[in-house]
Parts: sequence; C-alpha cells; structure tokens
Amino acid sequence: MRTVSIADKGSQRRMGWCDDTPHPNPPPQGGRGPEKAAENKARSLASSSSSSSLPPCGGGPGWGVNDAARPFHTASRRTLILLTLTLLILAPGCKVTGYSIRPPYDTRVKTVYVPVFKSVTFRRDINLMLTELVIKEIERRSPYKVVGTPEGADTTLEGTINFSDKNVILENPYNLPRQLTTTMVVLATWTDNKAEEKKPPNPAYISETFNFYPEIGETTQAAYYRTCEKLAIQIVNMMEEPW
Repeated sequence: MRTVSIADKGSQRRMGWCDDTPHPNPPPQGGRGPEKAAENKARSLASSSSSSSLPPCGGGPGWGVNDAARPFHTASRRTLILLTLTLLILAPGCKVTGYSIRPPYDTRVKTVYVPVFKSVTFRRDINLMLTELVIKEIERRSPYKVVGTPEGADTTLEGTINFSDKNVILENPYNLPRQLTTTMVVLATWTDNKAEEKKPPNPAYISETFNFYPEIGETTQAAYYRTCEKLAIQIVNMMEEPW
C-alpha cells in the first residue's frame, strides 16, 4: 500500500483531490524499497495531527472544487442581476404597486383652451407675457394640446392677475435701490367643458416673487418675466392629478 507524505497531501489538496480520491496520474513507485515505504509510513503517522488542521478538500477558496463550480456561480449571479433589473423596470408600471412612470396627468383630457389672461393691475402687457408662458409650459410638460378656440376643447384654463408690484428690499449707501423684489398674484380656474354635471369653478390663488439687482444690470422687465415663468410652472403643476 502506498503512503503519502505531508508535502504530497498539500499538493494534492491544491489540485482538488484528497487521499481517498485516486490521482488521475499517480507518481511511479518503482525504485523504492521496503525501508523507504516504512519511512514514509512513519512520516505520515507523525504528521497526521498537523494535516488535520488543513481545510477539507474543496473547502476553501482557490481549491479545485470551488474552481470547477465558479463558472456556475458566476452565471447564477448574472442571471439574478438581470432578473432584479427586469423587476425594477416592470414594477413601476404594475397596477399592484399603485405607482406609474407616466406623467401624472388626466388621460381623459386631450385639448385645453387658454384665453388671454385678464389683468386688473396697471402694468402693461404683463397678462400677455403670462399667457404665452403658460401655453409654452403646457405644450412642453403635459400631454395636452392647446387649441385656439373653445369649440371642441375638453377644458378651459382661465386666469386673472390680481396683483403685481415692485418693492425695494435693500439700498446702497447712496440711497439707491440695490435689491428689489417683484410680486404677482394670479387667480386661475380650470374648467371641464365636457362634464355631464356642471360644477361651480374652483379657483386657485397663486403667488410668486423674484428678487433682482439693478446694479448688475437686471431690469424690472426681466424680473417680471422671471416671475411669470415661475407662475406658469405652478399653474401647470396644479393641472396634475392628485396623489
């Protein structure tokens, strides 16, 4: 019977086979006498205690069994990643979760008629500026189509500018305005033209402010334009469906 030394066991473990597993190409045993076999047997018995501390065959990283199974684990990991990504993509559109990736607008509404906003202030053409920005914002963000006539329109969006003013916030040492603010208040109403039961309009008050600095070249007209931009964003936000 052939005996195995500790060095042979270490090489066998690195190659992925143990004492109880026959080596595919065993080393030749010729040229060894009985005394050599007895010496090897004594060495194996003396090193049995130290060899027991070695990890079991295929029990640690880098051993033959794990190396053989590594492609399978890699493929399984890739499959799990692809499955997780697919679920993350499809889950928002499922009705079970209650979430959706579509824009939060009423799909029953297709067209919107936006007449020129009214103004009760003394600032000239500010209502035309706000109407233009609201139409652009609706076309840019929502699925609705703005039409030029109320005939055939699903809804009508109306608005009135109730307040617009400019105030000084900060002055420089020469009593000239350094920082100013523009303020606007709008009353907006969105009416469903095709509703079977006509309900009274539910107007909403929207206000916005914008700070500007004349010393760096900012003008009052540009400040009111920025204020109208912020108002248009708020008006279109209110056209979204509630959560």
